[in-house]
Amino acid sequence: MRKTLRNRKALSPVVASIILIAVTVAVSIAVAAWIGAIPGRYMTQPQLSITTMTFPSSTTISLNVTNTGTAVGTVTYIKVNGNSTTFTSSPSASIKPGDNQIITVNFNWQPGYRYMVELYSQSGELLTGREEYAPSS
Repeated sequence: MRKTLRNRKALSPVVASIILIAVTVAVSIAVAAWIGAIPGRYMTQPQLSITTMTFPSSTTISLNVTNTGTAVGTVTYIKVNGNSTTFTSSPSASIKPGDNQIITVNFNWQPGYRYMVELYSQSGELLTGREEYAPSS
């Protein structure tokens, strides 16, 4: 025959509720700390953009590059239509947050053709790019 266990002690509903609330609060704090740390990784990144792209001579492309990020962005190399090319920057290739630089790309372009200019960091990360058609002669 079976005996019923009537005198066995169990957790009271009040204690169980307090434990559930404590666990919920602890998990909430952990999730909030984890989510709060995510934007910090991305907040210290340069955010470069080519605001204007002009073709002042048949051998150069002029770029006005602005950094709207929170870290210095340094342009190490530039590709035009997938090919690396040389460039000069005034005053330097390192662009501080909130600043802009004029970068002159040495490239023999043809009137009416499309040109994709991409700026890269030393690690090979694409910083920004812009595509425009050269003016027709």
